[in-house]
Amino acid sequence: MKLNIETTSGVVSGVAGDSEGRYLKWLGIPYAEPPIGELRFKRARPFEKREGIIRCDSHKASPVQMSGGRFGALMNVGPNQSEDCLTLNVWSFKGAIKAPVFVYIFGGSHHAGDSASKDLQLDAFSHEGIVAVSFNYRLGVLGFYDFSMLDPSFESNCGISDMIMALKWVHENIAVFGGDPERVTLCGESAGGTAVAALMASPRARGYFHRAILMSAVLSNITTDRLQAIYREKYFATLGLDQGEVKKLREMDVSELKKGCEVIFTGNDTEYPGIVTPGPVIDDLIPHKPLTAFEKGEMGDIACIFGTCGDEGALFWFLRLCCMSWEDVEGMLRVTGYAHKRRDFHRIYDALGEKKAVRAVNRDRLFWADTMKMAIAQSKHNDHTYVYRFEYETPLSRILRWGSTHTMDICPALGTKEGPYSIMYRRDMKSRRYKKMSSAFHGAFLDFIRTGRPSAGEEKWENFRPAIQSVMHFGNRIYQTFERPEPEIFELFSDMELYV
Repeated sequence: MKLNIETTSGVVSGVAGDSEGRYLKWLGIPYAEPPIGELRFKRARPFEKREGIIRCDSHKASPVQMSGGRFGALMNVGPNQSEDCLTLNVWSFKGAIKAPVFVYIFGGSHHAGDSASKDLQLDAFSHEGIVAVSFNYRLGVLGFYDFSMLDPSFESNCGISDMIMALKWVHENIAVFGGDPERVTLCGESAGGTAVAALMASPRARGYFHRAILMSAVLSNITTDRLQAIYREKYFATLGLDQGEVKKLREMDVSELKKGCEVIFTGNDTEYPGIVTPGPVIDDLIPHKPLTAFEKGEMGDIACIFGTCGDEGALFWFLRLCCMSWEDVEGMLRVTGYAHKRRDFHRIYDALGEKKAVRAVNRDRLFWADTMKMAIAQSKHNDHTYVYRFEYETPLSRILRWGSTHTMDICPALGTKEGPYSIMYRRDMKSRRYKKMSSAFHGAFLDFIRTGRPSAGEEKWENFRPAIQSVMHFGNRIYQTFERPEPEIFELFSDMELYV
């Protein structure tokens, strides 16, 4: 395989991934027109083929970061940020022909993150005979705030349109990198997992991927008109604008646009305890919520892995981006019309003590309950449905009392060892127990990408079914359970839709 490859974007020039040239990568390939000027607040447009050679030997600009606060600091994205950010990255290997393809979507609450993070580099997949892809997409107000009701020239779901355009580019071009466009596995973590669910529910993305891995997805974060109205009111108030002045957003400096996002991201919970941040919306790209699409069997041909971490809520507790007390939980129930469930929540969670109880409520409400709902719905239409819970703890996570919190499954899943997400593992990666767990976990992803059936080291991973809800546990030991986990908690959340 040559480093100069002819694509629909033009001739892209990559770089060798090792001294022998066995592994190759192309970083920063443009897949859509820069969403600047007249294209700000417009959906992604196809990239017009350029003459000459496009150098793709390093990552290009990251999306403009919109979160601020502790969360933004933790993401630690570098200063090279731009609205002109719609690029993707490809990893391949010498001799690749019709190899399975893995596409990864980064997370960051739809307001932060980028594909250049060191612990999101996908070299490990090319070393295992898989062609891998990651990409950038627009964040915050540029990608996920809906102003189309105020002015039809503003288009909704711009961030989702970026993802669909990236997947279309992969479908049209991945064969020249040695990948098979008919064997694409789409994976995302956190907001990336939410995006995978949204794309599964999108008719425009059909045919662009064939298997899916949803890691710690906030599956309720496909926001409604009511929520977008709340976000818009607060956003314009922060900028000192009337909503009728929406056209001014087209001309404002991006640093001003960020201010409203940062206020919403860091302070929305004050008025609306437990509210999610702005995410994808229901529109022509996403006609209905993913759970509805799953229940209808619209993705019945797609094999899926669904996963959560054992203590998802600990990180959000530290970042103060969730309910922080029983008072907050009760406020959330009251505001969303579920005050009658207050006693049930206390009955089920009180024995943990307030801090652990509220963290558990956040975990179950944001991640676990909806993941189980989706898995049950999908398993009715596809026998290749699998569920995991990641429970591995490190010495540092124990000291912090975070357990196996949100994002801790990223590095072992992707086979990466440095970057912001790897902090928890710095003193643990050389241990025998980590090597055993990470080998099994990464290996499960590799098996699924290749065959649609994951394994777990020496353990056979049984598929999840409505009647036999098997869950694979990856922790200090690896084992599988074969019964509905925590039925009382599932029953509590089974009929709840908070902030719809």
